[in-house]
Amino acid sequence: MELRSKEQIKKDFEIEKKLAIILKNSNKSERRNLYESLYNEYFSKSSHRFYVGDEENKKKRVKRQMNLIKKFLNKKDATFLEIGGGNGELSSEVSKFLNKVYFLEVSSVLKKNIPNDFEIIFFNGVDMPKEIEAETIDIVFSNQVLEHIHSDDIAENMAWAYKVLKKGGVFICITPNSLSGPHDDSRYFNLGEPQGFHLKEYTIRELHNILKNAGFFKVRSYYAGGRGIYLKFPIFLAKLIEGLITALPIKIRKKISKVFFVKAILGINIVMGK
Repeated sequence: MELRSKEQIKKDFEIEKKLAIILKNSNKSERRNLYESLYNEYFSKSSHRFYVGDEENKKKRVKRQMNLIKKFLNKKDATFLEIGGGNGELSSEVSKFLNKVYFLEVSSVLKKNIPNDFEIIFFNGVDMPKEIEAETIDIVFSNQVLEHIHSDDIAENMAWAYKVLKKGGVFICITPNSLSGPHDDSRYFNLGEPQGFHLKEYTIRELHNILKNAGFFKVRSYYAGGRGIYLKFPIFLAKLIEGLITALPIKIRKKISKVFFVKAILGINIVMGK
């Protein structure tokens, strides 16, 4: 549900597009400072959902994510790590079930809105935090984050996620599929590719390959669905459907990928094991 007016969306997109160009064209050394400064600027100037979202929608959003996470909350002493948690509403809910919850974020502007019932770690988006030691986390969770990471940083970030997981732990990753995109504010302007802070949107096949190269050796589960309903679905079949749609002309591909049941299959909800 979009709570912003057309004028707000246009203003937000102009801000986001300008800042995203800087981030896309930066080198690794520059990005050590840019992730925080650019997102701080965006959150300070825009009417982003972290500031305009009403409480009812926040609760619904958290409930939907918890429906997936609860499938893996099988012990009270498990440790949970959320990467890019925004305003911390999800980690706050998880902390009701687990004793140890870590929360990673790049934007210090969000700090005043983040609850203090879990451990908050701010990092530069490039160098993953040393506070988290190897093989100490049971569940790593990432929702709508990977598409914001520079393509030159994604491999290293995912290798770190694998490193901090315990053996038998899981990495739960939710990210939009590029076939039905763009999914940032570019979608309101009929743009073929994301031009905002979605620096790179992925297909199932692309993301699966990235995670395998990072060390993850098996898919624990692949879920079709959304809106809080997640049904196990064979990833090989999801890839097959994706491949067939990819081969279609772009106009037809965009239409088909937005049909409800196709969108449910293509929406990437993947759980990788260590």
